[in-house]
This record gives sequence, C-alpha cells and structure tokens, in this order.
Amino acid sequence: YEQARLWLVPLDEPTKAIPLLKKTLELAPDHAGAVATLRQALLLAREYEAALPWFDREVELTGASAAKAALLYAKGGILETALGRPS
Repeated sequence: YEQARLWLVPLDEPTKAIPLLKKTLELAPDHAGAVATLRQALLLAREYEAALPWFDREVELTGASAAKAALLYAKGGILETALGRPS
C-alpha cells in the first residue's frame, strides 16, 4: 500500500500504483485507504469505468453520511461528464 502511494502521489504514476493497490485489497479487502487510493489512481489513469465500483466500495466502508453523499455525487459527475451518461 505504501509503495503504491509513492507511485501515485510524488511520482505521478497511477498505472504503476494500480496493481499494487489491487494486491493490497486481495490481502485486506476492507482496507479503506487502499480502496480510496485505488479509486483515485484509476481516475488519474482515466480508467473511469473501472473506478465506478470503487466509489460504491468506499461508500460501504465509510461511516459518515456527508462523506457517502460526497462520494455518490462525485460518482455521478464521472458518469455524466467523463462517460456521457446523463442521470
């Protein structure tokens, strides 16, 4: 997970972070940080369709209602703007 974060943030290499984050989630499926970081990496890599289920997974792991609402709103924005699917 930490290695993936390094690929993502300072090195700006989301495609190198993605497989490491997926491996982290195979080993620890409820790792909220890895879920959020994978979602971000997929968006940065413009893999919008692949990012969609990770919004939902993060909503499942998030307790705060405001955070859930923000995630669902952001997912709607991706669906509408990046994927051209109006609600």
